[in-house]
Amino acid sequence: MIRAYQALQYNWFRKGQQRKIITTGKHEGAKLFAAINNETGHITHREEEQCDVNAFLRFLDDILENIPKVRSS
Repeated sequence: MIRAYQALQYNWFRKGQQRKIITTGKHEGAKLFAAINNETGHITHREEEQCDVNAFLRFLDDILENIPKVRSS
C-alpha cells in the first residue's frame, strides 16, 4: 500500500525549539497491483479500493488479457 502521508519519525530537538508537524488528519492510500513482462517491458497495473481476493483475481485477468496468444503448431 502506498500512503498519501509521511510517517513521523523520532527526532531530537533542543528544549523549546521543537518543530511543529502539520498533519492532514487523513490516512489515505492506494492499493496497487502491478507486474512487468520481463521480455517486453510491458507493465500491467490496476488500482483498487480494497486489497482482497476479488481484486487480485481481477488483476490476474488483466495479466491474462495482455499475454500474447500462443499458436499451437
